[in-house]
Amino acid sequence: LKYYYPLEDMNINRNLKKALDIIGASVQKVCAVNRLKSENIKICKGPQWCSVTQKFIDIVLSEKWQNWIYEHMEYSSKMDEIYKQTIAAHENLNVHGNPAGDDGRYALRYIDWERGNPYQFVDKDVYEVKKIYNTEYAFLRKVSPKTSQKLYQI
Repeated sequence: LKYYYPLEDMNINRNLKKALDIIGASVQKVCAVNRLKSENIKICKGPQWCSVTQKFIDIVLSEKWQNWIYEHMEYSSKMDEIYKQTIAAHENLNVHGNPAGDDGRYALRYIDWERGNPYQFVDKDVYEVKKIYNTEYAFLRKVSPKTSQKLYQI
């Protein structure tokens, strides 16, 4: 949040975007850009998938926090992993994430980080995926479009 990341939503090559982000942050550092210098708030990070209460939703949707989100999250990187946790910490509320670090399991998502970033399930994985039906998982991430049709028919 300290620096602007204007390329965040652009559909360009990931490596090129990363290089341009590094250059942009370096230029902003030299120019003493700090979007948070006048803020008195601790920035927190966490999973974008988490459990929240209705009270928390009402707070996030309040004019105060909507203005803060618009002002600080536009042209930011990874804002979906920052804004909820930051607001929750500031308001002394709890965003229910997994303290053990398995955010996928806590959010009821079956994600394979061992074979990819994340791994994309394909036709040969249908039987593996069938094994997780009616378990603690409600969602599967990431499935090829062709394979998703096969899974839907099961």
